[in-house]
Order: sequence, then C-alpha cells, then structure tokens
Amino acid sequence: KTIETNVEQMPLVGVFMKVAMLAREQVWSQVAREKWFIKDSLRLTCIGVIHAISIMQPVSQKDVANLVRVDPSDLVGILDELENAGYVERKRDSKDRRRQLLSLTKKGIEARKKLELIGAESMDKTLAPLEDGEREILRALLLRVLIHHESMDLQKES
Repeated sequence: KTIETNVEQMPLVGVFMKVAMLAREQVWSQVAREKWFIKDSLRLTCIGVIHAISIMQPVSQKDVANLVRVDPSDLVGILDELENAGYVERKRDSKDRRRQLLSLTKKGIEARKKLELIGAESMDKTLAPLEDGEREILRALLLRVLIHHESMDLQKES
C-alpha cells in the first residue's frame, strides 16, 4: 500500500486531526525562526490569545477564554506571560471593578501584524495543493462549523 492509499482510508476525524497538526507544525516552524518570539518565551497558545484580544479589545478575560477555548485559569498564566513581555495590558473595567479588560500594547499590535503574516505563509504551505477557490470553499465550510458551535455555546450560557 502507498501512503496515499493509507491516508485515503482514514476516517474524517483522522484527516481533520492530521491537517490540523500539519498547520500547527507549519506555524511553529515559522515562529521558531522569529527571534522576538523565542526571546520572550512565547507559546503557540499566545498567538490565539493575541489575535482574540486584537479583534475584541478592550475585552474581558472571560470572553478571550471563550473565543480561544482555553480554561480561564490557564488563560491567567498565558496573560501573565504576555503582560510581563509587554504585549498585553490589563486594566480594571470602570463599569465593573471586578473585571479586568485586556488590550494589546504597541508591542502587541506589532506582534499581531507579524503573526498574521506568519499565519498566511503557514496556511499557504499547508494548503499548497488547493487552488484559491478551493481554499475559499474550505474556509467557508469551516466557518460554518465554527459559527454553529459558537451559537450553541451562547445558547448554553443563556
């Protein structure tokens, strides 16, 4: 049997997990070459957190945890790392002093821009066999799955 035959016989979950791992490996191989990323001892999880904060800032820790699907207690450690490295700042919510709102610093904004380029390069490599139209179809299908599950999560919360 060839590798292609073995892969073609994988169930959907196997294919999905394998492609996700390939994408993760591509991102890691790219960020591992970035001196700033290594110098600040950042983890791959930091990428999602930086992105989530950038699209929702100022944003509560709870909302970031929900978006990136990280346990809130684990997120505290990630935020500590990002804050200590100068990427994120926490401020008390003036409307609710118990809440902390997160925003990116100037350094965090610069990191997000670099990470977007790295993400695009990584996806280009991971999805190299697909044409642009196929990539758009894949993105639309995956977005539909995400939106479905996000709306299910919101229904559970209310």
